[in-house]
Amino acid sequence: MAVDPPEPSPHDALAHTERDGATTEMSRAPGSEPRPRPPVGSAEETVAASSKDELRRDRWPSTGRYVLVRWLGAGGMGAVYQGHDPELDRPVAIKVLHGAVDEDARLRMEREARALARLSHPNVVQIYEIGHDEGRTFIVMELVRGQSLHEWNRSDNAWRDVVRVYLQAGQGLAAAHAEGLVHRDFKPHNCILGDDGRVRVLDFGLARQQEFLSGRQATVDLDGPEAISDQLTQTGAFVGTLAYVALEQLEGRAVDEKCDQFGFCVSLYEALYGERPYKGRSAGELAHALHSEEVQPVPRGRRVPSGLRRILLRGLRRDPAQRWPSMTALLHELERLVQPGRRRWVVGLLGAGLLATGLGLWQQAQVEAPRCEGAEAELHEVWNPDRRARVEAALLATALPYAEGSWERVRDGLDDYAQGWVKMHTETCEATHRHGEQTEAVLELRMACLATRRIALREAVEVLAHVDRDTVARAVGLVGDLPSLSRCEDVEALRAEIPPPEDPQVAQRVQLLRRGLARITALGGVGRFEEGLEALEPLVVEAEAIGYEPLLAELEHRRGVLHQDRGEHAQARHDLQQAFARAVEHGHDEIATSAAITLVFVTGVQLERFDEGRQWALTARAFARREHDAAGEASALGNLGMMLRHDGKADEGLASLREALAIMERVRGADHPHVAVLLGAIADQLEERGDLEGAREHLRRALELEERALGPGHPYLATHLGNLGRVRFKQGAVEEGRERLREALALYEQAGDRPSAAAALDNLARIEHTQGRIDEAVALLLREVAELEESVGPEHPSLGLALGNLSMMRYEQGQLDEAVALSRRALVIREAALGPEHPRVAHELGNLGLLLRELGRAEEAIALHRRAVEILERRNGAEAPATAEAAFDLAESLEASGQLREARALMQRVEASLAAAPGHEETVASARAWLRAHPGDASP
Repeated sequence: MAVDPPEPSPHDALAHTERDGATTEMSRAPGSEPRPRPPVGSAEETVAASSKDELRRDRWPSTGRYVLVRWLGAGGMGAVYQGHDPELDRPVAIKVLHGAVDEDARLRMEREARALARLSHPNVVQIYEIGHDEGRTFIVMELVRGQSLHEWNRSDNAWRDVVRVYLQAGQGLAAAHAEGLVHRDFKPHNCILGDDGRVRVLDFGLARQQEFLSGRQATVDLDGPEAISDQLTQTGAFVGTLAYVALEQLEGRAVDEKCDQFGFCVSLYEALYGERPYKGRSAGELAHALHSEEVQPVPRGRRVPSGLRRILLRGLRRDPAQRWPSMTALLHELERLVQPGRRRWVVGLLGAGLLATGLGLWQQAQVEAPRCEGAEAELHEVWNPDRRARVEAALLATALPYAEGSWERVRDGLDDYAQGWVKMHTETCEATHRHGEQTEAVLELRMACLATRRIALREAVEVLAHVDRDTVARAVGLVGDLPSLSRCEDVEALRAEIPPPEDPQVAQRVQLLRRGLARITALGGVGRFEEGLEALEPLVVEAEAIGYEPLLAELEHRRGVLHQDRGEHAQARHDLQQAFARAVEHGHDEIATSAAITLVFVTGVQLERFDEGRQWALTARAFARREHDAAGEASALGNLGMMLRHDGKADEGLASLREALAIMERVRGADHPHVAVLLGAIADQLEERGDLEGAREHLRRALELEERALGPGHPYLATHLGNLGRVRFKQGAVEEGRERLREALALYEQAGDRPSAAAALDNLARIEHTQGRIDEAVALLLREVAELEESVGPEHPSLGLALGNLSMMRYEQGQLDEAVALSRRALVIREAALGPEHPRVAHELGNLGLLLRELGRAEEAIALHRRAVEILERRNGAEAPATAEAAFDLAESLEASGQLREARALMQRVEASLAAAPGHEETVASARAWLRAHPGDASP
């Protein structure tokens, strides 16, 4: 029996050539005169024409009263022309939308243009009119003569002049933000320094055009070949220039004006230092730099004040909440740097009154300071030396070999979590009461979030103080699964959460029930599932009496997870489906997402309801994306990949697992324990495909990650050790394979994990069998059967599998009658536990058929084989490899009964179905040999 991997925690784009909005040489329409510097109406103007027809005047569109003078360029949404307004006698730029733009995109473009037209600001290109002619929409805007800031940056400009120029662009951004407009593609190329000395920002709102066409928030393929300087604007794809976008935009999350602030700071940083702050040769490398906030060191010879760099670095933070609260706040800091004379004038004006004013401000700060102190004292009640000592004593009292290593990791994990909580609590308070960077309402949201984290920490510490030999193995995992502190910085997500009940008394009862739920979660985290379920039921009764549906969804979800952990998969499915339905009905998206992710595994892997599992995978991914939960999406993909393996769709499964791994490494880091789970699952797939070296390498890395996370000798290393042993055996390293499996067996037995120990015994028996040591293999299988009968009971499907394997060993020993009896018992157990249509039932039917055929009972064997083929045909299709293997056995039994014509037809089908299927070469060779031995004309 293959050792199953541990369950995961339910927990393109078309690159354009980089372009300069004002200086790239452009093709001219016939008859137009060249000018020293081309006029600019939009940064799209310099894109090469997508069709030569646009250069022909006879193909130019009609634009009402406006006269088109010359073609300037084309972009993703339309073509841009220089025009003339005869009524006002002024030059204009006219953007004519392509006829292919759909209605929704056109309407949204018009809304953006109208909003921009209402914005009359000297640093934003002015929109004059939106018109329609001959079924096309056109936008008339200000025509600007000048150069882009991208070109201007190449000049040798003093730092103070650079800041002053970019301040103008920033003022244009701030004015647009006040009107609810977000640029999303701010960069030097989209800013024009006019011949009049004024900077204008171009293309507000128009940068979102592709999202209008696709109807969804798009992402970038982080493993793709796009250059960092490329602008990605294909329909349905990411919009923006990679080098200037914030991490939330790169990852396809919802964005606001903070992404413009990030782009502005990248642009100004580049203008000052001659290079961008974050470097990467691909989107993936850039994302890594953004995640780790790896800002490039200051180049030599650049004389820029360190205070200016600090201002920019805040605007370049990966977390939007840690950037400046607004463009206005950022611009204010920049203005203070470049206008020292004004600051001195203010001081002189205040004169003697400055001291009194300063004293007043200092006194106010002293009054407010205590409001943001005390976080450490508040958390001291939860995690302090006394509680630390209790947890340490509980873990070390188990006297298990890995207990000390577990304690060190638990201690460090709890210390880090506590310190992170205190730091965030203080910063959250100061953001409102000292720095004025967030409102009281946001403060309340973040503090409520931190309060839930404090409760979770308290309950985890209390449970850890009572661990024993049966639960200590899960201690490190409990700490690692504490709720994320970073969510308390995500104001957008917090605002989307369901508010507590309006009735204060009801709200208080809900809060108390959630404290109880936090304890139950901690109990489940260390494996005390039965205790958790018992404690859960009174909470459900009270929650039903209150009638607060979101809380009921949370309780149903936890009940489902506990049943799943106990191996009660059908009950888990029922509870999780209820939780999902209730959560969706009442807008509890976080619970809906988590339930859907878990249901992929429960239905698809544990219950092998493959169609249902696929549907849950689609649902889980949709909810995870809506929640901007990349790790959740990775978990859904990982569960789907494991399910597809069970469903016989190895290629699909491997692709899904690899996608999950890429996402998980990006959002959690390459060393996260969930990465090890996915590496192990990929190794299983590679092993089945015959890529043993690939499987070995993935298992080696998974073991390395888990040992680092859990410590040497931890029982959870056993799964990957056992799988590595099996792979090494298949590679011909028999002794190493045997040794790894024995190590795994020892770890399982040390932890008291008898079902997993039984699985290791099964794999050891397979090694002995292949070495011709049948008696040793039988002895190991008898131990396996005994372990399973005592640990999981006489009706568990794992016992059915072990009995089936023992049956075949007894057959090889010549004990046919006992072999048949064991196979019949295995079949009864499997049918009762899995249902009569399960693939594993078909497998045992085939084994029993083989045994009966050996006893000369061919007709009984044929009946069993036919039923096995029918089950697999209904499940997988007539041409599936598993169906073909069963059909091979049926053909041989038909031959034994003299039914050669049907047998030959089946063998031909087997050969055709398996000819290109990896891993079935032996069966193909046997089928071909059979067909050569039974030519068609010899068949009756």
